[in-house]
Amino acid sequence: MSTEDEEARVVHHGDARNVVQAGRVIGNITVTTARWSTRTRLAALGAVVVLGTAAALYFALRPEPRQSVSVIAQVTSGSCAGGWVVPDTDQPVPLTGGPANRPPGAVQADKGIVVVTVQGDQEKTVVLQEMRVDVVARHPAMIGVFLPTPCGGDLTPRTFEVDLAKPAPAAVGTAGKSGGEDIPAPSFPFTVSETDPEQLEISARSTTEDVEWRLRLVWTSGDQRGESVVDDAGRPFRTTAKSAVSKDYCVDWTINAWAPRGRPTNPCPPMD
Repeated sequence: MSTEDEEARVVHHGDARNVVQAGRVIGNITVTTARWSTRTRLAALGAVVVLGTAAALYFALRPEPRQSVSVIAQVTSGSCAGGWVVPDTDQPVPLTGGPANRPPGAVQADKGIVVVTVQGDQEKTVVLQEMRVDVVARHPAMIGVFLPTPCGGDLTPRTFEVDLAKPAPAAVGTAGKSGGEDIPAPSFPFTVSETDPEQLEISARSTTEDVEWRLRLVWTSGDQRGESVVDDAGRPFRTTAKSAVSKDYCVDWTINAWAPRGRPTNPCPPMD
């Protein structure tokens, strides 16, 4: 066999960058690179899509951790000194279910009340440890028309007053009456459960400004600790002073609306 016949003959297929080096090779050498068929690639892609979809569904549908408390807040006008302020108008403002119900576009006036109902949402007892006040913004008192509300009866228990004029307002318990008997000022902590809810009334005071604010209710349940933000359906509560109102309205029961005081048809009878 000649020297030429003994030389290695190398045949490359596919990627030209593949190199085979040998000292003495007889015969042809074929070098190939691994390739996935179209079917294999589609199968792999399908598996990735299925796994990704399953993961997305898991995170989307997995149950959220159950909270230990449920909190509902209702903005009311308060009574006697309380009421609403609406943008300036010369027209009567219809009653929407009664003087204590918020008219469209109205802002709670000084001495309005926020009623917070707290209920345990599990079998375990929940302890309400404290209630904090966060001021979000301060503005000049709202210009508009003041709509007063009727006076009520005894001050109910579990009432707190928040003086929004202070740099760091706090919820301070106030004494009251129930059935003619004196009720001492409430203080934290309180306990709630599924069958024993608690209702707290927060009287908001603002004598010079239009203030936006929220409450934070700190609670514990066993070894669990949490903080519930209390606001007006996702927005801060808003309480304005009456110092910038331009007109004096009262309830005219003949038209079931607030109207300017002193009209011939509106002697403004007491709302008690």
